[in-house]
Amino acid sequence: MSNQIFRLRKRSSLSARLLLLTICFIMVAEILIYVPSISRFRQVYMQEKLSAGELASLALEATPDNMVSEELARDLLGHAGAKLVVRKGLETRKLLLGDYMPSEIRASFDVRDTSPLHLITNAFGALFSDRSSDEPRLIRVVGGSMARPDSTIEVVIDEGPMVAAMSDYSVRILTLSVVISLITGALVFLSLHWMMVRPMRRLTAGMVAFRENPQDTDNIIAVTSRRDEIGIARRELAQMQNEIQDSLKQQERLAQLGTAVSKMSHDLRNILATAQLISDSIAQSSDPAVRKVTPTLISAIDRAVDLCSHTLRFVRAKDAPLRLMDFDLSELADDLGGSLGLPLNDTIAWSNDIAPGFEINADRDELFRAILNLSRNAVQAVQLKLVTSDVKAGSFDKDSLVGGPPDKGSPDKGSPDKGSPGKGSPGKVSISASRDNNGVAIDFIDNGSGIPDEAKAKLFKAFAGSVKAGGSGLGLAIANDIAQSHGGALDLVSTGNEGTHFRLHLPKA
Repeated sequence: MSNQIFRLRKRSSLSARLLLLTICFIMVAEILIYVPSISRFRQVYMQEKLSAGELASLALEATPDNMVSEELARDLLGHAGAKLVVRKGLETRKLLLGDYMPSEIRASFDVRDTSPLHLITNAFGALFSDRSSDEPRLIRVVGGSMARPDSTIEVVIDEGPMVAAMSDYSVRILTLSVVISLITGALVFLSLHWMMVRPMRRLTAGMVAFRENPQDTDNIIAVTSRRDEIGIARRELAQMQNEIQDSLKQQERLAQLGTAVSKMSHDLRNILATAQLISDSIAQSSDPAVRKVTPTLISAIDRAVDLCSHTLRFVRAKDAPLRLMDFDLSELADDLGGSLGLPLNDTIAWSNDIAPGFEINADRDELFRAILNLSRNAVQAVQLKLVTSDVKAGSFDKDSLVGGPPDKGSPDKGSPDKGSPGKGSPGKVSISASRDNNGVAIDFIDNGSGIPDEAKAKLFKAFAGSVKAGGSGLGLAIANDIAQSHGGALDLVSTGNEGTHFRLHLPKA
């Protein structure tokens, strides 16, 4: 596991990516700061040259005849860093310093033009201008006079020193940007590494360890008290790992159960074979009552034998093929009534509302199992409601639950009147069927106690969706599996205190 995590870190380290992105973003920010800064630097440089040129011209005007020696003029121009200084009035233009007019001035700039676009364009134009020639590149700089507001000052300067100053400024900005980027990047990296990267590494290591051995409880990630996204992720992952472990344990138990049941089914078939031989002998009895119940007994034994053959339905990788046939669904419901174990005192009524001759095409034995499971669940729900009602009323009778005979000394006992459940209005379980363009819908309706909310989420899941305390939940799971094997579905239409309604939909029947 450690080698795999090391390779993962080596290929795509989150820490390295964070550090690189931090430095890149800071450099982008520094560039966005540098662009207006360098243009502003050039603007200030030219304004200083204008101020120095005007100051030199004021020194010249302080002389009696506005004349200075050639050496002093050179000193004044050198101090101003200009080739010549010109004052321009409304109608006059006067050369203040400089004894010649340059032959070529490459460009002219007015410092009063403070448009950001022009300033940035001119600044980078100066930085990347062609300086292959040794000749100076002279430019004219124009600005307002501070001493005489109605005049302007023009200076002609060599652009080379200004570009050199701009280059030095750029180097300083770049150096400072790199230092700031490294310091900020390191701080951000350490912060993110402590708050995010390390927890994510532990989270990743826990996931890898759990994948390699999901049954080891030590590999379940520890839950922290963090309330941010990482804390939520750890708690959700821990819950998911616990659920996966429970599911794996359940699957293992199911496999063990399937192995055990497969061994028992052989012996059970032998026992049922003996019962079949005895039932065949009973069928030859001359007693009319015996001969009347014998077909039901034989049918029940045959279904028990068939059930043994299909016990491993949930543990086999592939289900056995369906044996489709045409049969009367109403007759199947009539056969079902004798297998529900209804109480003998008629507290629960079984109602077959399927019209005679309602033929469908399906696997009769499998459909019988599904309908039997649904109907038995309905009977148990009604029994629970009746018992609960009787307990609250203080008139609970265990014979009403198990279907025992009424007390001979009390002829009215076990014959409920038309009052509340358990005392009058009997429980009822009904089955009905209808056909439309979407197939056949078989409805199961009871007036039992309903399904609790906590059981609805896993209603069709084996060993998890049981409504009855201590139940396995296999009944609904098997019925749902049979419906899906026919290309249909089992749906809970409604449930509540008034009863429950299930619908088995068979689209191809």
